[in-house]
Amino acid sequence: MPKRFIYIFLFFFTHTLVSAQELYYSPAESDVENLLKYEAIGRLGKNILIYRENKLQHQVSVYGNSMNLIRKVDLEFLPKDVLKVDFINIGTKANLVYQFLKKGRLYTSFTSLNEEGKMIQDPIVLDSVQLKDNTEFPLFQVIASPNKSKIMFLYFHPASEILTRITTTLYSNEMDLVERADLLVSTPDGSDKLNQFQLDKEGNLVFLRNVLKEESLTEVSRTDILVKPVGVDAVKNATIQFNKIGIRDLKIAIDNKNARVIAASIFTGGKKGYAQGIFSLVVDMATGNVSHWRQEYFSDSLRKEIKIRHTSESRSFDDYILDEIIPYTNGGFALLLESRTTEGNRILTGDNRNLNRSEPLPPRVIYNGNTADGSLFTMVRTPYQPFQMPIESSARAYIKNTAGNMVLFSFSFESELQDIQVLRKAQSEDRTAHLISYALVKSGSGIRFLYNEKDKPEMGLRSVGYLPGERLKRNPSIKGAIPNMRFMTRYGTQIGANECIIPCVKSNYGSFARVVF
Repeated sequence: MPKRFIYIFLFFFTHTLVSAQELYYSPAESDVENLLKYEAIGRLGKNILIYRENKLQHQVSVYGNSMNLIRKVDLEFLPKDVLKVDFINIGTKANLVYQFLKKGRLYTSFTSLNEEGKMIQDPIVLDSVQLKDNTEFPLFQVIASPNKSKIMFLYFHPASEILTRITTTLYSNEMDLVERADLLVSTPDGSDKLNQFQLDKEGNLVFLRNVLKEESLTEVSRTDILVKPVGVDAVKNATIQFNKIGIRDLKIAIDNKNARVIAASIFTGGKKGYAQGIFSLVVDMATGNVSHWRQEYFSDSLRKEIKIRHTSESRSFDDYILDEIIPYTNGGFALLLESRTTEGNRILTGDNRNLNRSEPLPPRVIYNGNTADGSLFTMVRTPYQPFQMPIESSARAYIKNTAGNMVLFSFSFESELQDIQVLRKAQSEDRTAHLISYALVKSGSGIRFLYNEKDKPEMGLRSVGYLPGERLKRNPSIKGAIPNMRFMTRYGTQIGANECIIPCVKSNYGSFARVVF
């Protein structure tokens, strides 16, 4: 191939991460407090659909490419006291799964919406369960495979002291039943120690079971990575023992191309339990065998690089949280960490619950009774913080949330460390945590990070791109930015290979922004 064609190819490949970036805003709204009660259904045809729930009214807004509002569609077919709504965008349409209570029985039903936001088939009841206690009960948990080809419902029956029964129902994306299974899982420390339920592209279920150390409410002595294959009413068990190290919130990700589960965590050690490094391993989906067990210690040079004032080097990673495991197509993977703290009333903690980016437990419902005030049901989730705008700090009520530097570790197929990248940023807000942290956009051409940053002295949206094996690249300013528009990047939703939706606020008005790369 002639050299000039090679150069042209490389130019266009690199251009995918530094191409023009544009912003489009939906019409401004005054009801900022309800801005976060949304779900970006995503792109259907030429339109973008966003679901909103406000004062028991359920509505789908249909937008064009420039986020111009085309129409609003009321979902009038939903029951008055619908408990939960889930959308699965399968490309040609959006499957809508909703749950409601009727005569002491919990139902889950399904219908589909087209690109105009209109129902295209009559609702069908998919499953139901008789409730023994109508005052507090779990809901069906709905999960989908990454390619949206498989959808699963999980229902957690009341647990005994040692066993938890889980009913799993697997469907195709056309909601045809594939299989139904009942699993009995040993849970000596309670069913809330089961978490991170995920489906691979074939419909195999993967989740974690944590076993606590004796006389401890938080320290994990053992984690089991459980795999329930399609067509089998049992689970394969890969056990991980933690003897001399402490584990912080082990996370898993499915490497669909190589049929593996990647598990990783920050590990602690020493007398004072400081963060020591990164722990990772790989589980083969077919056999359950564990391989590539790795403990990578934080180097002194890295500790110096990310150290902030008033913190000793030995504690530089104590405030970091592992957010993401990102599998590469070649079998390698990246681990993404961010520094986050909450400070208030002279208390500083790295386990910032207001900034927890995951929801490990399924929601449950509490029945409030037939009262004239308030809603009939209360949804209990983990954790939740009502929307508040930042204010100047007060000596009487001082709460400061911070999101600092991000560190990206890149590993090979054999889990050998290949690269470490540090994205420097400093974000802090008083009273709120909605406006800090980041949005993550993944595509075949790399990874992008979006976050707010102060600049002379306005607040602006910044974009940084990463290709494995290269340096982080800060991209030019995004076109169409409105001065001092505050983006709630941690609530961003990727709706395509090169676009995402992010809620944003300015003064007392809110909007949805479509960011295009």
